[in-house]
Amino acid sequence: MADQKEKDTAEAPVDGASTSSAENESARRADETAESDNAETAQKKPEMPRALVKFANGGLWFFAFLFAMNLFFALHLHRKPGIKIIAATGLVVMLAARLRGKPQLRMSLVLALTPAFLGLTAFEIFMVKRRPRSGTAAALRGKPFDSRGLFEVIRDVRKQIPNAQSYAIPRALLTHNVAAPPWADEAIAHTVRPDWGLMVDGVQTLPFAGVSNRHTVFCNEGGYWAQYESDEYGFNNPKGIWNTGPIDLAILGDSYSQGACVHPQNITAAHIRKKFPKTLTFGMCANGPLMEYANLRENVIDLKPKVVLWVYYSNDLSDMNVETQSTTLMKYVEDDNFRQHLKERQAAIDNALDTYLNEHAARVPMWPTGLDSVGLTRQSTPLFLQDIVMREQRSSVASVVRLDWFTNAITSRFLEKDFFKEDIQWDLFRKVLSKAKTTVDTWGGQTYFVYLPDVFFLKPGMEQPLRKGVLEAANNADMRVIDIHEVFKAMPNPESYRPHYEAHFTEEGFELVAKVILERLEKDGLVPAAAPTP
Repeated sequence: MADQKEKDTAEAPVDGASTSSAENESARRADETAESDNAETAQKKPEMPRALVKFANGGLWFFAFLFAMNLFFALHLHRKPGIKIIAATGLVVMLAARLRGKPQLRMSLVLALTPAFLGLTAFEIFMVKRRPRSGTAAALRGKPFDSRGLFEVIRDVRKQIPNAQSYAIPRALLTHNVAAPPWADEAIAHTVRPDWGLMVDGVQTLPFAGVSNRHTVFCNEGGYWAQYESDEYGFNNPKGIWNTGPIDLAILGDSYSQGACVHPQNITAAHIRKKFPKTLTFGMCANGPLMEYANLRENVIDLKPKVVLWVYYSNDLSDMNVETQSTTLMKYVEDDNFRQHLKERQAAIDNALDTYLNEHAARVPMWPTGLDSVGLTRQSTPLFLQDIVMREQRSSVASVVRLDWFTNAITSRFLEKDFFKEDIQWDLFRKVLSKAKTTVDTWGGQTYFVYLPDVFFLKPGMEQPLRKGVLEAANNADMRVIDIHEVFKAMPNPESYRPHYEAHFTEEGFELVAKVILERLEKDGLVPAAAPTP
């Protein structure tokens, strides 16, 4: 009995021990709960203030709008696919972040994009101040600017002159897909198409000029649309010189020799004509060395001028890389007897050119009639809005809005081939110059190589990379060199001889070129002794 009592006593819990154990268990559980609460509190981030959330949301909508706008411009302006992909991706990311992203992610995106946007805007403003677009440049010079497009001008001119026509680009006849809407891109393409040129009486033909005997609307860089009456074979000359026997002087070249974007009385050939009355220019836009040599063989050789000016500009060698793809142009180099007999086929060529130019005009967008109906005519609409609506490059404000300089930099650096960096066909260039000089020698004429200034290399200390090789080629061909580049470079402000950085010469610039040429010819004793007929 006593043993049983001791056993029960031993097995029974002590009251103090039981209480202490329960308290410890409770404390342990409380500590675990506290630790769990602290961990959850530590993991849970504080909510972003409502004002910052609104700022992040507004920022995302703003950047979504920018990406959407530039996607529209990329599609509207026929920009490269890479630019379209960038703009579309940016738009999707902005919308996804706004609709599905956490506030912290939205704010992070906005904070990351804001300095980039400010930097790009600053870059665009810097560039347009340094290189204003044509309409803005005219306004800065205090001159009016005719903002109509080429075919809008032709439409208006035809009200008074029904047969007025656009100028033509012979090089575009090699590369241009007339069915493609972005004519500007196609016209300066670098691949010759299988259906190049025009079908004239069933023969694939490459004309070297525009429509003959026609009021021709040319171009606008300085504020007004230059227009001229084309001569008997479609060049920018007064009529009647072709049939006067041997001429005094012939000019071979590109748009500078054609007299781009100034009135015909202000082009270089017109100033030279004051001393050499029987002067003809065979210059046409985008001509390169092969087109110029073909003109010599096709046209100049029959006129036997006393002087031939071979006028060079820095894009000529790039143009020649396109021209070498033309079997027709190469035939002029390889076969001294080859000719297309263009003059004898002028009427048929005119008909084919008219059809080609009119087909193109039908595809070029005009000012929307819907805007006219609400009072937004060409004349009443601000230039920057005209620029945006009509895909033009005339307003610096529109250029900033579209981020033109940035997209152009991306395109030229990463998305397209730089044709100016292609290997130069020096042997062919030297051959062409030598054959030109030899051809002119056959009738006792004098050949001058005229090196025009390059706007991008007129600053002190700069040198055009190909300049040395080009001048060496001219000297090796035994041509007399007139280096006008150095004359412009020595001027206090050579940029003043262009309306804006992308333009050809101003009237003063074309006159200066003529002055330098005439001084050299006079020095060489080639100026006619008799005064020309006024």
